[in-house]
Amino acid sequence: MRKINKYIFLLSIPAVAYLFAFTIYPIISNFILSLYTQDVLGKLHYSGLSNYLWFQKDPYLLRITSNTLLYMITTPVFDIILAIPLAVSLKRIGSKWLFLIMLPAFIPPVTAASMWYLMINPFFGLAYYITKHNLASSIWTVVLVNVWRSLPMATLIIYSGMASIPKEIEAAASVDGIRGAKKLLMIDLPLIVPQILAAFVLMTITGLFTFDPIYIGTSQAGPRILDNLAYYAFDQFYSGVPGYAAAIIVLMSVLSTALSVVYIRSLGTRKSLKLPAPSFIPSSDLPLWVHKVIMAIYLVFFIVPMYWVIAVSLKTPIELISIPPTLIPKSISSANYEFMLSSGLPYLVTSLGVATINTVTTLVLSAPIAYTMALHRTG
Repeated sequence: MRKINKYIFLLSIPAVAYLFAFTIYPIISNFILSLYTQDVLGKLHYSGLSNYLWFQKDPYLLRITSNTLLYMITTPVFDIILAIPLAVSLKRIGSKWLFLIMLPAFIPPVTAASMWYLMINPFFGLAYYITKHNLASSIWTVVLVNVWRSLPMATLIIYSGMASIPKEIEAAASVDGIRGAKKLLMIDLPLIVPQILAAFVLMTITGLFTFDPIYIGTSQAGPRILDNLAYYAFDQFYSGVPGYAAAIIVLMSVLSTALSVVYIRSLGTRKSLKLPAPSFIPSSDLPLWVHKVIMAIYLVFFIVPMYWVIAVSLKTPIELISIPPTLIPKSISSANYEFMLSSGLPYLVTSLGVATINTVTTLVLSAPIAYTMALHRTG
């Protein structure tokens, strides 16, 4: 038995200290706050479980909980359904298109939400040519923004699973004449069940903590129409009801912890799932051009919102409010970018600074503990 160097665990002290200071302590502090109510003077008074009992009386909670469940369920379901064919096409065509597919995942959530709400504006957006209804008031717009941002990550996880299938299995399937959709059902999907489960749980957590599309869309849709538990807790806190907001956060913490447990277990599972392959499913590969068409459709879905926000940023103020909206700017104006680099420069520098500090801190804290866990197989 290999002797464990007890001093190697000293490497994990910074990460453990960070965990207690910025994870464990806030959770405990939030639970304690949920046991208090705040009066008009801002003073907190112990009230026991009154905030939790208010769950039964809150007139908005049923609708908000329904919205939360909708975001939690539809986001991962759509992600997995759309990610599997995209991953299959990526594997057939090649991973050179993966960078373009991953672009939405690199865009901040609030930026992504702003892009979509600009595009679906019934007067100044592309929605003018599709519908005259205000799509901003629909909860399905929130789902659409969620899927747009999370689909690339789900695709990456599932594609990595497909790419890791041993070549010996691929060769054996080819010899047996199992190809195309039949191979996908009988061989590929059963082998990548852990990746599918991991993607599903991660995207479920994404749906649970949806915030930015609701924050951006509420100004157009109206109060409580798009709200989920995350946004409702935020709104309650800034409305002077921190105890009730904390109780809602406790509820969300229980849900997210349960999902995290499922996620950890899904990463460790090695069970495969046998899927039936009906006889009518052809055992032949789709033509390459079909995969290229599928890829083109996905790229349009990913790139059009980015193109629209760039086009809007280059329009003159007069052209910006013109009806119908112009698809291509008639005259390009750099005024918005000049304003951004002058008045908006401090915000840009702050964003870059925060991102850099966050990245460096994460690497410094996670690398030692990851090394320790890998060396002694304690994770």
